[in-house]
Amino acid sequence: MDKQAKIVVLTQGFVVAGLVEEHTTGALTIYAASVIRLWGTTKGLGELAFNGPTQKTVLDPAGIVDVPSHAVVMQITIKSDPKLWGWTI
Repeated sequence: MDKQAKIVVLTQGFVVAGLVEEHTTGALTIYAASVIRLWGTTKGLGELAFNGPTQKTVLDPAGIVDVPSHAVVMQITIKSDPKLWGWTI
């Protein structure tokens, strides 16, 4: 399966960025995942998706995260250079 760079909003207020693999069940595996503790933006998550992390963004490395389908609120495809996030695709 192909992995896509995404920001994933989860229940309980968690927001995770990483390389997302979607399973046929709707569950996700997020590789090179980071929990976004502080967005550090003036225009929300969309700003992160288009421009990458700011100097004020706080990312907490989380490794590989498995997410059940019922916990996914929304997914935002990252359009910024994956290298800004420390990923190679």
